[in-house]
Amino acid sequence: MLTQVFDEFIEEVKKENPYISGTEIAPIVGSVLEIINNNPDATPQEYIDKLIGGTTYQLEYIRRHLPLPGYTVGAKTDNINLKLTGGYIDSNKREMPENALFDVASVTKFYTQIIAYSLINEGAFDFSSKICDLDDRFTRLGDLTVGDVLSFTAKFKTTETPTNDDFARIDTCENIEDAYKRLYSVKLEEKGTYSYNDLGMMIMKEVMERVTGKSFEQLLKEYITDKAGLKETFLVLPEEKKQLFTGSANIEHGESNDPNALALGGYSGAAGAKVSSDDLLSLGYAFKNGLFIPKYMMADFYTAGAKPIRGKAGNTYVYNKNGVLETFVDRLDASNAFAVQGSTRTNLIIGGSIISILLNPACMSLDEAMEQAEILNQVEIATGKKPAQYVRELHFNRDGKEVKRMLVDARNMVPNKHSIEPLTISMTQLSLQLRFLNKVIKAYDKGYAEKGIEYVKYINPNQTA
Repeated sequence: MLTQVFDEFIEEVKKENPYISGTEIAPIVGSVLEIINNNPDATPQEYIDKLIGGTTYQLEYIRRHLPLPGYTVGAKTDNINLKLTGGYIDSNKREMPENALFDVASVTKFYTQIIAYSLINEGAFDFSSKICDLDDRFTRLGDLTVGDVLSFTAKFKTTETPTNDDFARIDTCENIEDAYKRLYSVKLEEKGTYSYNDLGMMIMKEVMERVTGKSFEQLLKEYITDKAGLKETFLVLPEEKKQLFTGSANIEHGESNDPNALALGGYSGAAGAKVSSDDLLSLGYAFKNGLFIPKYMMADFYTAGAKPIRGKAGNTYVYNKNGVLETFVDRLDASNAFAVQGSTRTNLIIGGSIISILLNPACMSLDEAMEQAEILNQVEIATGKKPAQYVRELHFNRDGKEVKRMLVDARNMVPNKHSIEPLTISMTQLSLQLRFLNKVIKAYDKGYAEKGIEYVKYINPNQTA
């Protein structure tokens, strides 16, 4: 019977992905068979205990060798929900709670895209609608369309005013009013080729608010959180939730690590969402199961667009047969898998399983951040490059009072190739094992299968790794 379940699962996975063979999948899934055969009386939780060893070792290795206080990773696969937390929520070494809320940075763009596609599906506007026709505050965007924005095929330039063409950053504006004026003065420089940027989703947020007469918070609630039953997804963090917040240099204020979002009041269509691992996994599960938009629209998220590794919905990373060498999806995942990523070292993968990787390096102490920045800049100078501003102090005027916020740019301090990429490979393999385990449980113990398995483990930061 076990052999039959094994063979059926191998064929099931091969159907999901024509680029992988049974000989690649068999050793990964075969280790589950070996554990079951050697421990026939174990519970599903005990089987999972034996499967997570490699992943937990890797998580702690990464935490100990990079400036990374803590993490939460998760997998939602059929009837098994797994969550592994470890390390600390901040530099004061508070233990990472199960329901920590992470600053997910550019993963926020995925929410904006879902809302935009939902409005298109309802007929509020379409892909060919011109931005300036939908929102007359954007006077310098010419024939730029909604489709251009959502596919990330437009380059923009922010200027001080529509009459002054000198480049000016939004995040240098101290007043929210001035920041919005600068956003509305954005100029279209070029369109037709892929250009990853924040401005497109910032523009899209404003357009959707103007067209619907609803705030971005209301749109998020109506089209995403209420539909999927999400209770731990926020743009503005409630006071009582601040102690659960991580992943930002501004956690004591409950605000994001993104300077543009901060300049605009706390969030934008490009950054600012604060989300728990459970809610992020549930978001991915709801999307995969067609809760938000029709299947023909969903294809834009996993089908290559203007850039081979990016989706037609241009914020996503699509499957590539070379795996993490090219994208943020492992080659052993389903061929219609896709990922969205944030600069705070966060990753959501929607594929054969739903996988979340939430790291919090931007919560390192400012002293450590400055030390890391100095090390990186010594390398930059030695190679003839200009030193970068990895740590910035931002000043804003809020109701007549000056407030200070920080930016800790952790991208080079915690490089993807040493963190997100190996964890993506490990979590994809673990999710395959969990899927097979679930298939076995369904065949042998329908009681467990029907009620589902919730597996949560805190990894003691004092363990040897």
